[in-house]
Amino acid sequence: MKKLIAKYALPLLLIFILSCSSNEEKSPRTLSDFFIEEIRVPIGSEIDPYTMALQYVDGYLYWHNKNRRTISKIYLSTQQISEYLRYNEEGPQGVGNIDGFYILNENSITFPSSGRLVSIHDLEILSSE
Repeated sequence: MKKLIAKYALPLLLIFILSCSSNEEKSPRTLSDFFIEEIRVPIGSEIDPYTMALQYVDGYLYWHNKNRRTISKIYLSTQQISEYLRYNEEGPQGVGNIDGFYILNENSITFPSSGRLVSIHDLEILSSE
């Protein structure tokens, strides 16, 4: 009986130890584990490096320039600005003192502003101004 226990005890003990040990999948992940691609966009004089917000949508980087009251739409594959979205802070179409922006879809943009106000605008109107 002792030979039978000794014969199976060591393999069972090894199986138990190996099954309880951690593997690499359970280790904590860092941001570099999710890194996909790095794109560098040269910033020319037409883009002020001061920004309040950026957003990526369908191959375009929307870059907010609060000083110039514009949002540059940069096509990332060519690294060229395809258009500027200009907004007014005051007046009938004014958005107020905005804190950023959010592209809702291909036609709409929202501007959250101080005082808990959010305005929604048509992108075509902003790009034609």
